[in-house]
Amino acid sequence: MLLYLGIICVLGGVYFLLSNFKIIHKDVVSNKPIEAQKVDNIIVRTLSILLCCLGLYLIWPEKQMPESKPIQASDTPKKVYVWEQSARDALTKQCLENGKRTAEAYPQLVNDYCSCATDRITESMSPEEYTQIISKSKEEQAASIRPLVQSCVDILTRLIQLSEESKEDPK
Repeated sequence: MLLYLGIICVLGGVYFLLSNFKIIHKDVVSNKPIEAQKVDNIIVRTLSILLCCLGLYLIWPEKQMPESKPIQASDTPKKVYVWEQSARDALTKQCLENGKRTAEAYPQLVNDYCSCATDRITESMSPEEYTQIISKSKEEQAASIRPLVQSCVDILTRLIQLSEESKEDPK
């Protein structure tokens, strides 16, 4: 569509330039004063050049937009797991018990970490899958759960480092 508009603009610009320079329509005589004709010529030439430039811009192949494709996060929809609130609370409570030592120094950070870890686990697996994982050995549990909560661990570690740095360097 823009290609056709570009072609029309270029042809129109060239036509106006040719007629303004009297290459075509040589026998046209104007009754306007010379000064008015000069102003008209300047305006027509400027608009003709701009029209040609617009047409070339629309025709130029590198400037054509690629056809857009719908963006999809993935081909398969994300599976939603339903956890009862009591199961989520038990998972958070277990996390808090496991992090008691750290919670003594940083209670809010550990609480936030446990909320984050609980969210990651409940979003990634069903309660049945989690039950199967916790029935395995500690190493297998860690191998299955660690990748899910690693971002939460990284955030907790960084916040603890920042907290320690602020304690060491009071301003």
